[in-house]
Amino acid sequence: MPAQKLSGLPHITLENQWITRSWCIADGLATTDYRIRPRGRGLWLEAMHWHPWWDLDGMITADGVNLPVSRMVDPPELGMIRGAFSVKDIRQEKTDHAQQVEFVLSPAENLPLVEVSLHGKLLNHEPMLRTWLTVRNIGKKEYKITRLALEAVYPMRKEMEFMQTGFDTECFPGNDQRFPGVSIPRTVHLRKTLKPGETLESFSLLTAVCPTDYRWHVAARHDLVHAFAPHTCRPKILQQAEGWKDIDELKQSINEAAEVGVQVVLLFVAEGWSYGDLELSEILFPNGDTDVKALCDYAAGRDVQIGFYVGECIALPDCKLLKDHPDWQFLGIGGRRYDPGGIGNMCPSSGWGNHFRKKIDHLLDLGVKVLQTDGPPYGQVCHEKDHGHRSPETACLDNWAWEQQFNRDMLAKGIVVQTPAWPSRLFDGAGQIGGGYTEDDMSVLKGLDQITQFRSNLVAANDQLPPSCRWGFMSVGKMYGGARPSMVDDPENEPVRLEHALATHLGLGFTACLHGKHLFTGPQSKALVKKWIDFYNRYRSLLTCRTLTLRSPDMHGLDGVFHCNPKENPCGVAVIFNPSDREQTGTFIIPLEFAGWSPGRSAAVRRHGEGQSIPLALDDQGQALLEIRLPAEKVEWWEICFG
Repeated sequence: MPAQKLSGLPHITLENQWITRSWCIADGLATTDYRIRPRGRGLWLEAMHWHPWWDLDGMITADGVNLPVSRMVDPPELGMIRGAFSVKDIRQEKTDHAQQVEFVLSPAENLPLVEVSLHGKLLNHEPMLRTWLTVRNIGKKEYKITRLALEAVYPMRKEMEFMQTGFDTECFPGNDQRFPGVSIPRTVHLRKTLKPGETLESFSLLTAVCPTDYRWHVAARHDLVHAFAPHTCRPKILQQAEGWKDIDELKQSINEAAEVGVQVVLLFVAEGWSYGDLELSEILFPNGDTDVKALCDYAAGRDVQIGFYVGECIALPDCKLLKDHPDWQFLGIGGRRYDPGGIGNMCPSSGWGNHFRKKIDHLLDLGVKVLQTDGPPYGQVCHEKDHGHRSPETACLDNWAWEQQFNRDMLAKGIVVQTPAWPSRLFDGAGQIGGGYTEDDMSVLKGLDQITQFRSNLVAANDQLPPSCRWGFMSVGKMYGGARPSMVDDPENEPVRLEHALATHLGLGFTACLHGKHLFTGPQSKALVKKWIDFYNRYRSLLTCRTLTLRSPDMHGLDGVFHCNPKENPCGVAVIFNPSDREQTGTFIIPLEFAGWSPGRSAAVRRHGEGQSIPLALDDQGQALLEIRLPAEKVEWWEICFG
């Protein structure tokens, strides 16, 4: 059945040039018209195969009762049937940036007393829509919420790209669709007890409309992250290390960082403070807080910030805190405690959560601006009855909510958080997550082979997330005390390795993590580090927008990426690598449509953004051929401008 407004009935509509969606508000709430235009012009397409009796907008389950958010409608000839909710209030807001609506829904008689709000936010100038639910207990008893389903996804509609926020370790395509293979509701199964007056927020579904070309889906994912997690467009160039023998050597690293434009020096792993006890290092900070504040002030005077690695849920077996509070650990089946490992053994719902937050807040008061975390392990159930969670099964959700609030609080304070977690954490305030790199490669490979293999992983991961919100790992000098091979052992005498390592990170759009106490050891290596940091800063607005793969690395031929921003001019920059031992030529197709090209626009290219501009011949789709001859083991870039 085609989507359409129901004649003669009131509707609320969100609409821009790509998306139009209308909800009928008579006798309950229901989406009745949902269409898209992938290129913002031309014919409108149905967002999905439509069935008027389908609970599109969402479903919650309270005390075992399924409550469809949408008005349920039998097959059309039987007419409409009132659903679980009526529309109590409609709150609308329009700004230059977006248009929003909140439908406040009251439950029908003899149903659980939970008030549901359906939220929609449509960006005015981008093909993107966000929807989510909030559930509030308006009764006098507790209700058990065991399911939240939101917004069906129609996998046959290839002109739409989806991402989701929230507790995505438990968020999956539901199996309750009425038409298998046609519609897939996004569903979270949980066990959440909602006390009177409490509110529960669902995950959000983030929808982008785009052409079916695979590259457009990559661009759409990058756009979704930057639109709904805009802090990820402001990454900091970060150097991390361990093994400083004293504060003076650490200050030397800060001085060197300031000379080349590094923005953050981070004390890696247990360099700044200990696991579990979270006590400051006596080697670097013999005077405790006074030394940390003095170091932060020293760095700030050189436009450098100090960061700390913090084991968010890790306490080693020999630490004093663990001996004093063994009950703060996760408790498994049969009384088994968890090994700290790399993700953690401490349950945030226990006293550990408050202990950790107090320690972090104090660290921030001293002037620390960046945090690098491990954990928490929200996949672990916890049977410890004295923790804050209400059951072993809800520990996962409660601990995720703890981390969500932590990330949101840090973002509000302007603190950058790096966390090896799920992409959804970006929308809660995390600045960067791991993406594309494997520590296994660093244990086996070294030199240019390691760098190129590393680059291939980073480039492949660009298809899922933009590099601005991910980190790589470029190692210089001794790593983990020499326990692992480094990409660059001797930066001054290995300029090829150093440049490829720097370009693999900064040239690809990654600002972290540049690992090593000293990124340069002489004038040649210093010049290379500064060259690529200057490159990043010069093209930051391009590197934090869209990144497309021109050719994947394989050690045999040229490879490269294209960074672009349709709102900027220069509109793009192509970074090309030749990791081989011979000069090579290559022809790259530069898709300028992703950079904002429109019919009639001309474009020109300049090597390194300098000298004479060379006009580019464009086809009717805005594609240009870039002919490149690159000497052995070189990395170069080409800046592209519209005329």
